[in-house]
Formats: sequence, structure tokens, C-alpha cells
Amino acid sequence: MHLPLTFALFGALTSVLLLLRLGWVRLPHGLQRGLVLAAVGGLLFTPLCVRTGWSSTSDALNGLVYWWFLASYEWLLLLFTILRPRWLTGLLAFALMVPILSASAFLPLTSLFDRRAAAPVQIGRNLYSQLTTFTNAAGSYSGSDLEIFYRPRWFPVLQRRRQGARYYNTQCDARVAYAVLQADGQHVQMNCPAVAGEPESAQSLVVTLY
Repeated sequence: MHLPLTFALFGALTSVLLLLRLGWVRLPHGLQRGLVLAAVGGLLFTPLCVRTGWSSTSDALNGLVYWWFLASYEWLLLLFTILRPRWLTGLLAFALMVPILSASAFLPLTSLFDRRAAAPVQIGRNLYSQLTTFTNAAGSYSGSDLEIFYRPRWFPVLQRRRQGARYYNTQCDARVAYAVLQADGQHVQMNCPAVAGEPESAQSLVVTLY
């Protein structure tokens, strides 16, 4: 999962932000304004993408957007410590920064280096399925996310998530899960084949595209 590289890069990023915070009063006003606007933009852009379901077809670009989001959050917390009393704002900023190191917040940063997604499979007009494998940090469980995306013909570098399912390797053969678009074009059958020797473990469900 490239955790050492991710920790190293995150540490370097944090060091740069700390240096900017220490020299904040000596920075030109134009640069100060630009840094604040970039941080506010980063803090709003990712939740907007999650809310609308839109993302880039590039895993690397999606990873950079998430790095921008966390860097913006960290930077705004550092700027918060400029306010007085600094001992209080410093303690609050530290407390609010700790959740960044939680698995749910930090592990997605490794997506910048991991290439776990298989090539997309076209299942209908402008509709694609994509299978992405995952493993938790401890390696105690693994599986695959099967997602359905709509890619507009006029701008194919963007995609909108329309359905998805998560399968664990303990449930079925998640490595080869696949989707089949139904005749009405509004429903899709999500399939996860059975584990070898366990025919009853196969999973199949028809769901509505949203």
C-alpha cells in the first residue's frame, strides 16, 4: 500500500506548511491571499465531488485532489494558530489535526501510488464498470469494489458514479466480480462468482442506476 512513501511525502508536506506558517507575516499579501483561497478551494472541491458523484477517470488525478483536500485542511488549521490566545488555538489545531492520521482519512492518500483498478469495461452506452481491489492496512481482509460510471461522450475524462457494490474475498470470488446492464438500460446486475468449491457463495443482485 506504499505506506512508508505516503508517510514520507505527508511529512515533507507538513514541514513545508509549517515553514510557511512560521514565515507567514513576511509573505507578500498577494501570496497570502492566494494560499488562503487555494486552501478554501481544496476544502470545498472534494466534498463537492463526493456529493455529486463526479470524478476524473485518472486515478492519479483523483489522488492529487485528495492530497489537496487534506493539505488544505492542515494549512487552515495552521493559520488558525495565528489567532490569540495562541496556546489555546494551538491546542485546538493539534486536536483537530490528529484525525488526519486515522486509517479512514490517511489510507486514501496511498491511492496516489497504488494502481489497483482494472481497466474499465464498457457495459452500455457511455456506461462502464470498474473493479478496484483493496486490502486493509493489517492485511486481515481484502476484496473488490465494483462500480458503475457514466462517462459523457463530450468530455470523456470525467465520470459520474451511478452504482456500486463492495465484495469481500471471504464472501465470494471478489477478484472477478462483474456487472451486466439490463435491457431497460436503468438497471444493472451486479455479480460476484462463487469461491471454488463453494457454489452457494455466489452473489447476484439487480440494482437501479441512480
